[in-house]
Amino acid sequence: WGQLVPFLEREGPPLLRSSPALVREWVGRLPESGRAEPGIRLLEGQLEWAAGNHSRASELLWDAVEGLRREGATAQEWMARFMLADSLGSLGDVDGASAAAEGFDEPAAADGGPFGPATGIMAAMVLAGFGRSEESDRLAERAQRHPHADAVANVEAVRRAFIDTARGDFDVAMERARTALSDSRREDPFNVRLYVMSCVAVFHEERGRWDAAIALWEEIEALAGEALAPFLARENYDWRAKLHTRAGRLAEADAELSRSVPIEQGWRGHVHHVARARIAAMRGEPAEVVEAAERAVELLRAAPILFRASAASDLVPALARTGSRKRAWALLEDTMRVVDEALPDGGYVPRPGLLALRAWLRDGGGDRAGADDDLRDAWRDAGPVMPYILRREWQQLQPLAWSAVERGLLDSGEAVAAIAEAFPDGLALVDFMAHPDPQARLAAIDPAIASGHPDAISRLRGLADDNDPEVRSAARRAAERIPETVPPLHFRLLGDFSVRRGAWRIGDETWDRPTAARLVRFLLVHRPKLAPAEVIIEALWPDRSLDRPRNSLHTAVSRARQALDVSGAGHTVLESTDGGYRIEIGDRDTVDAEVFEAAATRALAAQGN
Repeated sequence: WGQLVPFLEREGPPLLRSSPALVREWVGRLPESGRAEPGIRLLEGQLEWAAGNHSRASELLWDAVEGLRREGATAQEWMARFMLADSLGSLGDVDGASAAAEGFDEPAAADGGPFGPATGIMAAMVLAGFGRSEESDRLAERAQRHPHADAVANVEAVRRAFIDTARGDFDVAMERARTALSDSRREDPFNVRLYVMSCVAVFHEERGRWDAAIALWEEIEALAGEALAPFLARENYDWRAKLHTRAGRLAEADAELSRSVPIEQGWRGHVHHVARARIAAMRGEPAEVVEAAERAVELLRAAPILFRASAASDLVPALARTGSRKRAWALLEDTMRVVDEALPDGGYVPRPGLLALRAWLRDGGGDRAGADDDLRDAWRDAGPVMPYILRREWQQLQPLAWSAVERGLLDSGEAVAAIAEAFPDGLALVDFMAHPDPQARLAAIDPAIASGHPDAISRLRGLADDNDPEVRSAARRAAERIPETVPPLHFRLLGDFSVRRGAWRIGDETWDRPTAARLVRFLLVHRPKLAPAEVIIEALWPDRSLDRPRNSLHTAVSRARQALDVSGAGHTVLESTDGGYRIEIGDRDTVDAEVFEAAATRALAAQGN
């Protein structure tokens, strides 16, 4: 868009630079002869690309390329080709994107500047996304020999992300994308930062980091508006809705999808329907799941391999859980066939993840032997990427992993280690402290205790009398270290009130009664002062007689202590003294309001106030 500013300054009112709608209106008023001008075709093609109308954008941009070539406007021609390759890739037209890049490194394209190699890399990126890695590498090597190759490093990083992921170098792909994101924030001549950011967001999703992906999509939304790319801004709602369903948040997913307007043509529009299918599955609406899934599958036929595999992992459980197991099976088998054809050597992310999903489907259908074979193969082939698959598909894989360890299909130590790596907060391993396999129990102790979940502490007491001597000894040692190993408390007063210990958030069911949480909040606000019982009663039970509120206060204190205190830690968080109460937090515990106040005080002191 920035490259079009001089053109608009010559040909139209400067106000048009800030409003695509006004640009459309201005172009619409031109006579047919004026609209046929190559420069106007380029402008219209840019506007249609920005709106996600890739079919129309491709037509306009091809016209612009031909016209600009005839006029000898090489720089503008390759600007058009760059956008054209992107639009054709969005339509799944891989050969068309390659054709758009033809001749980018020939002498005739020398005046195209960095747009020549940028178009070559864009076409190579499309080839990589559809599994044609050798062609992609050859084209990228030519682009990297171009005199302007340095200017297209960020586009190359996105291309490499497809290649690295398909080859199993998942961590390498993520690191490349992060580096490109950092570089693009400093310099972004081709406005590809949004693509780099979306690439990183997708990698977060593949790792099961739903909230990290949502945060990045929110940033993309703001930048997409600035870059005049409304299709990227609007499809954000779809991505975020889908991610919220992954985290089990139906209300948030509903809210995001209600803001969505599916305007983009091409395969990227599938996300809207995937989000619809998953939301419908959470509501128990099988007909809506099937209809949305079928629309998504139709668009996915033109999608890059990795996106097809990722969408299958979204849609297969939604279909299977709402009674459409045959459709789920057909979708999974078709996706695996496409992956095998495009990536004959496999790839850590697509094939093992699909194998694990098939193991879940087979197990649900009563095919235990087939499920065991698929799970064993998935675990073997995934290697270091298995923790990501576990985190992403934990709802499906948790019972399979439990059973496989119990029956000796998977090595208990290796399996629990992979689960611990997938869930470093330790919450997923609390249940494994009660696993029938003693080695699984043993491996789960430390990460489960580090989660801060109270069930881990109570189960630890039971393990002190375990029938396995190694487990028994480890449990007793862990019990002795509880005061040092249990995570600190984090109290949140700014915004919604919440209390967290490690990864465990104290929920309503733990407080048992709302007044227990209100009591803790009241005492935190009055810290470090002692709050007399009468003051607390007046604040929390102003309309009751004196006797019953005292009983209610004692009950609330007891409930609060049950929620906050750690058995075996040797002290209580809620102290009772001199007819009153106060919260006595430890050295590692934090209260966000106090942290904020301390930071503000330091800042004012630094300014001499």
